[in-house]
Amino acid sequence: MQRGALVRKARGGVAMLVTLIFLAMFVCMALAVLTAADVNLVIARNRIECEQAAALAETGLLMLQQQLGGLVLPATHDAEDINQAIADRLLMSLADSSMLCSGTIQSTADGVIVPPLAVAVADGRSGTIAAVIQADGGALDHPTIHIQSTGRFGRAVRTVSYQMASRSSLDGLARYGIASRSPVEMKGNASIRGANDSQEGSILSATSTTLDAVTLTGHVEVSGDVVVSGAGTRIDTRGSVTIGGDEIRDAPEPEWPQVNTALFETYATNVFDGDTSVSRTLTNCRIPAGMNPTFSADTAIQGVLYVESPNKVTFSGSATIRGTVVMEDHAPGQPANEVTFAGKVQAYDVSTLPQDVDFDGLRDLAKTFLLAPGANAKFAGNFGLVDGWIVASGYQFTGSAGGTVRGAILNLEDSSFKVDGNVHIIIDKSGNTSDPAGLVASRSLVCVRGSYSE
Repeated sequence: MQRGALVRKARGGVAMLVTLIFLAMFVCMALAVLTAADVNLVIARNRIECEQAAALAETGLLMLQQQLGGLVLPATHDAEDINQAIADRLLMSLADSSMLCSGTIQSTADGVIVPPLAVAVADGRSGTIAAVIQADGGALDHPTIHIQSTGRFGRAVRTVSYQMASRSSLDGLARYGIASRSPVEMKGNASIRGANDSQEGSILSATSTTLDAVTLTGHVEVSGDVVVSGAGTRIDTRGSVTIGGDEIRDAPEPEWPQVNTALFETYATNVFDGDTSVSRTLTNCRIPAGMNPTFSADTAIQGVLYVESPNKVTFSGSATIRGTVVMEDHAPGQPANEVTFAGKVQAYDVSTLPQDVDFDGLRDLAKTFLLAPGANAKFAGNFGLVDGWIVASGYQFTGSAGGTVRGAILNLEDSSFKVDGNVHIIIDKSGNTSDPAGLVASRSLVCVRGSYSE
């Protein structure tokens, strides 16, 4: 009996030991589960905070894009002017916001600083959004505007960025070789082609006075698109017409610029004496109103030729122009002014003028060959190279007229635009990164596609 009791006692001790071992194991497992739960909770909390911070950063970026998109910029070369315009817009749009005191938005030489905006989330906690906006030049410098938005939630911080750019209202017109507010008629063997890309040879008509906005007749070739923006207007093709791009109807009408001829007037210091019978060079010359000169001999123009209104100016001989021909707009009730190039024309940009004091300042008024609001322009001779935009209020290209235009041909009025005969126009837009002088365009902020980064 004594031995049996000992055996039972030993068995009880083993059972207790096993129980304790299992109890210890269960405690360890419980502690491990608890620890893992705590770690997972921390990980989950960190992930949530990171996601919230990223969402706040994205929200700040989207808010700034919405507030600044389309903002009209001052036309200067000073980045501080852009910064101030951005700050003014945000001050106005956030004036009634409860998220921050809008008066704390700062515009500095280094950019615009938007102080932290407090944003509450669903669980009662809150985060902040802070932003910095910086332009790397003035609106005329084609700057990039860098937008950086930083979201903070708990201990998490996330920063995203995006870029905006300054867009000229002329960009909508600059994509065309011919942009006219009037109907466009081309017939015979006429053509318009792009020098570097077929789209350079595109046509736009924005007429509202006739349904036949573009009429192409005969062996006409257009290398790019043919676009009409007037409601219900048509593209009429007759004969063996070739259109390399698309026929686009009911397109949005681009914004048309204002014209500032006075920009050139101050440089026209020499008054024309009326002698057109001999070959001569006209340097920074002014033609008084009513002279109606015909230059029958070879003529060279250096700098600006400024034509007062009313006037009819004809170049029946060859003309070599290193500068810009400018015509004043006609007064209400007066007939339209006229300029005719019947002979060969070779035109170089004002930026190629000699480094002479007489041309200081004028060399900066680049990319415009003809600036003639309210005038009808006629080209009847080969114009070889025209380095700059051609701007008038009515056109006729006829005979063997043709050549390369570095820029675009712009018709400011709903008048007429006719091209016939063996006229072959080549449009070269390479190097045209700035607005032509004398055309007053607005500049606004637009988003740069593909510029988002984290």
